[in-house]
Amino acid sequence: MYNFFKQTVFIFVITGILFISVFTVAEIVARKFYKKTNVMNPFFENHRHSDEKLIEIYKKNGHDWIDEFLDEYNKIEAAADSFTYAPFRIYKFNSNINSKYINAKDGNRPTYVNVDNNCEDIKKIFILGGSTIHGDGWLRDEDLINIQLGKIMKSQKHKCYEIYNRGSSGYNSTQNFIRFFENDISSNSIYIFFDGINDFMHNYYGNVEHLWQNEMAQFVKVYALKENTAVLFIKKILLRSKFFQFLNDKILDKDEIINENIGLKNIKIKKQKRMNDHCKKWSNRSSAINEVVKKNGGKTFFIWQITVGKYKNIHPNDKKIENITQNAFNGIFEHYEDTRKMCLKSFKLKNIEMIDLPNDLTPEKEMFFDFAHLLPYGNYLIAEQMYNVIKQEL
Repeated sequence: MYNFFKQTVFIFVITGILFISVFTVAEIVARKFYKKTNVMNPFFENHRHSDEKLIEIYKKNGHDWIDEFLDEYNKIEAAADSFTYAPFRIYKFNSNINSKYINAKDGNRPTYVNVDNNCEDIKKIFILGGSTIHGDGWLRDEDLINIQLGKIMKSQKHKCYEIYNRGSSGYNSTQNFIRFFENDISSNSIYIFFDGINDFMHNYYGNVEHLWQNEMAQFVKVYALKENTAVLFIKKILLRSKFFQFLNDKILDKDEIINENIGLKNIKIKKQKRMNDHCKKWSNRSSAINEVVKKNGGKTFFIWQITVGKYKNIHPNDKKIENITQNAFNGIFEHYEDTRKMCLKSFKLKNIEMIDLPNDLTPEKEMFFDFAHLLPYGNYLIAEQMYNVIKQEL
């Protein structure tokens, strides 16, 4: 009996040692070679030109500040503790940055102010949106859409106004709806919502309404538990393990292959239905925003976000970005246009205008950083189009 017990313990110990050894080796290999990608945000997928090509474009367009900007940008990116968890919004930006090219207070990029002592009334303009408004890419404060709009208005002799940047990287219309109602509603003000691509990417390609929704659900499910059990400890280890993340992704890939065998047509119908349902929610929320702003004597503009696939007469370098994106996400621009048409119908049922910016631009140089984010020149052109939309209210 004693010998049997010794043998059993020996087998369990050896098995445990072998498992830990194999797991450790697998984890080391996975951490070295497995790089988890985020299909919901093409910006991190490098569906754009190389850094070297982008630097060449910036310098060709007279932006000699780019080298100094990138040095500053890399230091800020490495040091910034930029966001925290926020209920319903999932996360919010809270960084305070004070530098030559990039500044932020409580996560908000700078406000354009054109006010003097003769101003009796100040017109406030708020622009809400995702990373394009917030200013992702290689943009100085002065290149942001709200700042560019301010400059255009000043050149057109408008006075006594402030233009606030309320963009948040990764936010979609749902998160911007929450952000809008979290703040006091200014009277006699203009609110511009520049949404579209994040709603589309999160729902159509990610099958979730929010970026990081699944990750946050996992966080709440496991890390928020109060019990300190052995099972919980093991779960925490596995969630942090690159090896198990790799296995989980392979299972998901297998599911996708099975779904493809079932029929791509069925998948497309399912995605379109999801987008149609989202458009209905979006129009309901926009209607609520519109009513509140109207009661406060203001005006709301809902502008459909542009992508590189919108324009026919674009620079050859932008055409390359369009082709890169098409290859990575087959039919993305056609699906995006179909989504716009679905949302347009939902908005019309609520008697709200969803504004589609003109597509007849003939840019003199490159507009796009990647398929949705803009270069300084692109921001200027979009700000110019925004001015044409709102100028009757100024």
